[in-house]
Amino acid sequence: MGPAVSIDQLRSALEEREEPGVAELLDVLGTVMGDAGAAGWSEPIPLKRRVYRLRFNGGHGARSVILKRSEPAVAQRNRWVAERWLPALGLGDHCATLLASASEREGQWLWQIYEDLGEDTLERQHDQPRVAATTDLIAELHVRGAGHALLPEVRSYGRDFGIAFFTANVGDAIRGLDRI
Repeated sequence: MGPAVSIDQLRSALEEREEPGVAELLDVLGTVMGDAGAAGWSEPIPLKRRVYRLRFNGGHGARSVILKRSEPAVAQRNRWVAERWLPALGLGDHCATLLASASEREGQWLWQIYEDLGEDTLERQHDQPRVAATTDLIAELHVRGAGHALLPEVRSYGRDFGIAFFTANVGDAIRGLDRI
């Protein structure tokens, strides 16, 4: 972890990035973390657009969370995936836990605070056993979801990116498998 920063420095770091809803996010973050985060936050580490890793030292050692800013409809779908759809399929333990949400004042953006599953992603560690486990999980998701009572809800609220997206992803998957 880098040098610890105060809550005011954390606020400034996010505001410098012109992130909306910082006050609301930090209120909820303080409630979720309680005294655990009081010993020192890190600067927010950008992972991608609107997504940050935030590390801190607390009474129980170092910990980190993921801060994700989304439009309300996207945030709601993410909540349903984590709290409704995957658990209904018996796969709730295969995603990060959603710890809390904070809406910015105008309601145009919603911050979600997730447990951090670490940097050990398939993108970084793409050895054959990990790819196979991921493929098995995706297949299991589809097998369990086919015909499930929640499938109409998932289809209704999920996004359909169209056949071009599907075709591109199948091609990417084939090329990825060829590399292993």
